[in-house]
Amino acid sequence: MTDAGQPDLTGLYGEFLDESRELLDAVARDLVLLEQRPDDRDVLHRVFRAAHSLKGNAGFMGMETLATLAHSMENVLGRVRDGSLASGPDLLDLLLRGLDACRMLLASAAPGQPGGDAGRLTAELESLLARFEALHAGAGEAAAAPAAGWSRGAPDDPAVAAGAEPAPADRAAADGRRGRDGDTIRVSTARLDRLVNLVGELMASRSQLASLSRRTHHRELEDVAAGLSRLADQLQGEVLSIRMVPIRTLFQKFHRLVRDTAREAGKPVVLELEGEATELDKAIVEAVHDPVVHLVRNAIGHGIEPAEARAAAGKPATGRVRLAARHAQDHVVIEVSDDGRGIDEASVRRRAAERGLLSAADAEAPLTPEAVRRLIFSPGFSTADRVDRISGRGVGLDVVRTAVEGLGGTVELATQVGQGTTFTLRVPLTLAMIQIFLVRVAGRLYGLPLTYVEETIRVAPREFQIVGHQRVHLLRGQAIPVMPLALPLGAPESGALPDTAPVPVVVVRHGDRRVGFLVDEVCGKDKTVLKALGPYLARLPQPVRGIAGASLLGSGELVLIADVLGLLALAGDMAAA
Repeated sequence: MTDAGQPDLTGLYGEFLDESRELLDAVARDLVLLEQRPDDRDVLHRVFRAAHSLKGNAGFMGMETLATLAHSMENVLGRVRDGSLASGPDLLDLLLRGLDACRMLLASAAPGQPGGDAGRLTAELESLLARFEALHAGAGEAAAAPAAGWSRGAPDDPAVAAGAEPAPADRAAADGRRGRDGDTIRVSTARLDRLVNLVGELMASRSQLASLSRRTHHRELEDVAAGLSRLADQLQGEVLSIRMVPIRTLFQKFHRLVRDTAREAGKPVVLELEGEATELDKAIVEAVHDPVVHLVRNAIGHGIEPAEARAAAGKPATGRVRLAARHAQDHVVIEVSDDGRGIDEASVRRRAAERGLLSAADAEAPLTPEAVRRLIFSPGFSTADRVDRISGRGVGLDVVRTAVEGLGGTVELATQVGQGTTFTLRVPLTLAMIQIFLVRVAGRLYGLPLTYVEETIRVAPREFQIVGHQRVHLLRGQAIPVMPLALPLGAPESGALPDTAPVPVVVVRHGDRRVGFLVDEVCGKDKTVLKALGPYLARLPQPVRGIAGASLLGSGELVLIADVLGLLALAGDMAAA
């Protein structure tokens, strides 16, 4: 119930929160650009209009505190616009802190999202408003100096890192996608997920109908099945495209992060963006946010040298961090690179020996690029001489690797001493549909995500060798462990290997690890919707190991999708036992 004469704004609330966050992201990006280009009137006008829109929207929704704060920021920006107040780093710091306070107000107002300590927020707001009012009254730039009780959020503070909200946004909150005609409609991501599942069921039914029409040789049924197949393919493409968003939504948040981290490190750094229009699944964008934040912070903190060191090396005083994205078949490649000092292999060897990861003898020998990569992605490994608020190069890179691998992706490293470092993240285009390689084991059909399948071979049993307790096969000069896929899956084994007939082996690879899995039959490839089985497996007395989900093929047969990373871990445990 609402008071008589008062409109019911409940239906507009979610849209208001989303639009406000988008405005704040845009303002944060433009303020950083304004610091780099203080004479750019177009950027200044955009910031002023955004503050004005935020004030009006907040007032309409009855959020008077937010409206007051936005109005104060608008007044100061008005003085900058008419030339009566100079724009400088201290003023921009104050405006960015105002944006952080706006985010906290939005988080406090959003149901289920903690907005932080109310008393602290009130004190910060009062301090901000007093300084904005002093600036508007002409008290001068000194009024923008930080006051006691307020500290600019550190780059590793989740409240401000990369323009993030103080608390994680509800992943099921409404999300918008702009259509070709310019109109915008906001749809819950939970609804999109349900729609994708329904389309998956439709695709399976379509395949069953096509199979039935071929078996019955019914001409009219075949025509209907063909027409339905075309429509289902179009529908599937459209539904999946709805989930796609440009990676710009992630990249543009890094203007603020790079500025704050560089100022804290005392280094001039510029951010370069490339491939902002590259589209990928919104869930992937959200999942790679934290790994990319970590890599960018490390690039600035311990990759890029101080200005004087760069000048001594003949480099420009201003360092460069580059974020780039591009499509590669059914994957997206994201590169995080810097033009800093690079990773010194000798330093990696020394630190690895100090932490017991290498013997003293091995630490004297040169390392291959793959060995360097393996070491710096070890938990807690760092070549930094000291650990500060900006993590040492390598600290937490195991977390980056784990997050990316959890998406079915990979992380690669390329570095050159004195020239810089590039981390390459290769992630799936979408999590909604996956390509699988079908195999049959003990009479049951399993699917291996195709991105991990390197090749299939047929090997005569006499060609296997036993090393320790492990069966291995020499493949092009490299020994790879081989085991029945039934073992890590918990399925019954098919029995002893035949004496002479070659058996199929699927070679799976992730990073530098390769394992061959013995299967009964190779059944081809398919593209399907993965459905998680977590709630169902949890009810079993002994949950099935190595299974990521399931899907229904067009033939009507149920296929269990293997968790390849889990299989590799289980295979390693079994080999070590």
